[in-house]
Amino acid sequence: MAGFDSILGSDIHATYAETFARNNPKTHVITDDIRELSEHDMLELTGLKPGELDLIAGGPPCQGFSINAPIRSLDDQRNNLFKEYLRIANILRPKAILIENVPGLVSLGKGTVVEAIYKHLEGMGYKVDHRILFAGHYGIPQMRFRTIFIALRDGGTIEFPEPTHDAQAVANFAGAKELCLKIHPLFSGNLKKQTTVWDAISDLPELDPGESIDDAEYSVDQQSELQEILREGSERI
Repeated sequence: MAGFDSILGSDIHATYAETFARNNPKTHVITDDIRELSEHDMLELTGLKPGELDLIAGGPPCQGFSINAPIRSLDDQRNNLFKEYLRIANILRPKAILIENVPGLVSLGKGTVVEAIYKHLEGMGYKVDHRILFAGHYGIPQMRFRTIFIALRDGGTIEFPEPTHDAQAVANFAGAKELCLKIHPLFSGNLKKQTTVWDAISDLPELDPGESIDDAEYSVDQQSELQEILREGSERI
């Protein structure tokens, strides 16, 4: 929606890679361990020279960072895969880098992971900033917070999107709440109403327990702005 053309996707889990491939049919998708991808692999798969790519965007595994993890430890091998992500970024040298992860990333190791990300990116010559964004602020029917890092190669001002919807939620994490964008009461009247799950699914047919519908016509017109977005490119269910 932002105007990017995705040329390469990667995930070690075949199910997620297949989902991404079906939603991005023009994108080359690989199902491999990122640790096994060499500099030659990345340049050959993308067909680009270092510095030509506009954006690399992704979410290194977050299970070990999550506050819901049974044990949160810096020794969890999944917590070191962000270094592999940055290794790939250093090969491609994109104009911009986006990293998405759970809010628990900020507090793990008393902030050492955040410090390491900044150190790596700044060492590569990037300007870096991060915030915790709430999905509901942007018209998504989810009570989900995410830590977002943005890094720019050639300087410039890093700006995080201001809320467009008057959505509210209680942060389920301790600390780092100063990183969350706030809605000032003075401006809340100018924002759109919070998007609900009903806004997302009210145009779908009712199903009996165990029933499945595929490749069916929509029985009603779109009922919300979100449904208009979700239906783009989909003439049938």
